[in-house]
Amino acid sequence: MARNSTTVNAPPQIVFDVLADPCAYEHWVVGNKAVRHFDDAWPAPGAEFHHTVGFGPVATKDKTTVVEAEPARRLVLGLGYRADKVTAHLEAHPIRGMDTVVAVEPKPLGTAGALRFLRSHVGSDVVLVMNGDSFVGADLCDFVAAHRRSGAQASLLCVEVADARRFGRVDVGADGRVRAFREKDAKHKGAGVVNAGVYLFTAAALDRIAKMPGESLEKDVFPKLLEGGVNAVVRDAPFVDIGTPAGLKAAAEVIAPFISAPRPSG
Repeated sequence: MARNSTTVNAPPQIVFDVLADPCAYEHWVVGNKAVRHFDDAWPAPGAEFHHTVGFGPVATKDKTTVVEAEPARRLVLGLGYRADKVTAHLEAHPIRGMDTVVAVEPKPLGTAGALRFLRSHVGSDVVLVMNGDSFVGADLCDFVAAHRRSGAQASLLCVEVADARRFGRVDVGADGRVRAFREKDAKHKGAGVVNAGVYLFTAAALDRIAKMPGESLEKDVFPKLLEGGVNAVVRDAPFVDIGTPAGLKAAAEVIAPFISAPRPSG
C-alpha cells in the first residue's frame, strides 16, 4: 500500500487547534466528505462527531470519538504583587509536561496592560485567559467548543449571581452576543449575569488589544470589541471573586471540591 507523508513545521498548540475543530476535518482528512454533527464538549474525552466518508459515488456514515485529549501545553503567568512567592512555588513544584513561562510586570499594568505585556509569549490562535483573583468551576472544554461555534473574536465565560450589586453586569442577547457592559451599581436589585474572569481570544483579537489604549479589559477594551462581535457563554457554575474579605473567606470552600478531586490514574 502506498503511503505519502508531509512534514509540517508547526508548534504542538497549532496542531491541537486544528484537531480541536471538528468542522475542519473534512478539509484535511482523506475521504471525509462532510461533518454532520459534533458534541458540544469536543474535544473532551468521550465526545463524538459524526461524519460521512467515502470515495467517488460510494459513501458511508461514520463517527470519531475522542479517547484521550491533552490540550494545554503552555502556561504563561503574568505576575505582579508577591511574584516571588509564585516563582518559588513553581521551582519547588514544577508542572510536569507543561511549558511554564513566568513574566513579572515592572509595575501594575491592569488586565488589558497585562495582556499587552504578555502578547509576545503567546503563539496559539485561540488563547485562554484567566484572571488571578476569581474562580469559576465550569467545563472549559465546553467553553472552548461554544467559542468555536460562535465564530466570535472573543468570548466571555459568565455566570448568574443572586446579588449583582458589586459586579459589572453583562447584557446578553438571545443569540449569545454581548449587547452591553454595565458598570457596578450599588442600587441594582436582584440577580444578574456577570463576567467570571475567564476569556477566549483569537490571535487577531489579541493583536487589536495590543494597539488599544487603556488598562482595563472590562472598561477600556471589551466595549470597543463589541462592534466585531463578543460572545458570552453563560453557565451555571460555582463562582467566587476574592475582591472583598467575604469573597476571600468563601474562596477555600468553593475551590476545595475541585482541587481535592481524585486524579485519573496513568
